Amino acid sequence: GLCTNDVKVFFDIYGEGLRRIHIQASNLRGLRAGCRLPNLERLSLLDCNLTHVDAVSVMARCPRLEVLELCGNPLQEDGDSGSEDWEGIADGVKWPAMPALLRADFRTCNLDEADE
Repeated sequence: GLCTNDVKVFFDIYGEGLRRIHIQASNLRGLRAGCRLPNLERLSLLDCNLTHVDAVSVMARCPRLEVLELCGNPLQEDGDSGSEDWEGIADGVKWPAMPALLRADFRTCNLDEADE
């Protein structure tokens, strides 16, 4: 599978042109997408060991996202093993507004009622 650094490099190189991303069964914990993904319409990161902060970081960079699938990620975890920029603030990180989002799938993410 891919690792976090592989995906970061891929996003940096191809991010502006991507419309769809599907990654499954990779360890992407600590993924904090540094670049914007302005044209991304569909994002599937399945079973990638993403935490709440990882997911929020990526989602916030996708203003045109219509379909989001994050099944099988431990999104209830705060991501304290990630970047120092996010340490200590994970509990206050809110889900970003997603005005274009039409469908989202968070099955087996162990989210509480407030996050669902």
